[in-house]
Amino acid sequence: MIEFRIKWAAAGAVYAGMLFGILQFVVHAGKVGLPELMMGAFMGGAMALPLTACHVAAAFAVLLFARRQSFGVQFALFASLSFGAWLIVVDAIGQAFRSAGWTSPDGTSLAWLAFFVGGTGACLICMIAAARTARRT
Repeated sequence: MIEFRIKWAAAGAVYAGMLFGILQFVVHAGKVGLPELMMGAFMGGAMALPLTACHVAAAFAVLLFARRQSFGVQFALFASLSFGAWLIVVDAIGQAFRSAGWTSPDGTSLAWLAFFVGGTGACLICMIAAARTARRT
């Protein structure tokens, strides 16, 4: 049975952030080596902190309001709550950078959306994998 857990909601966001950072760093560096992989994972993990905060807040709300519901209902509520929080956080980050005089390149909002979808998908994968591992032991 798949259970909704806060730890997997947070871990999925961090895993997706690290992968996103590695891909971004390797594409910009043009080569693949241990330093590029390590720097990409570090930068991606730092980028994942706002998404992790959104996922943890949404996961607490889900466990507070929908504890006895099925996993599908819990995960749907989690995805919608975290998406709403993510939109607020991305807007706040954009406002902070714009007030500092930075402009974002074209396609930035699409990258943020892809990052959210990847993080939420990683959460789902972590929860399914944890349920399968628990069944085997």
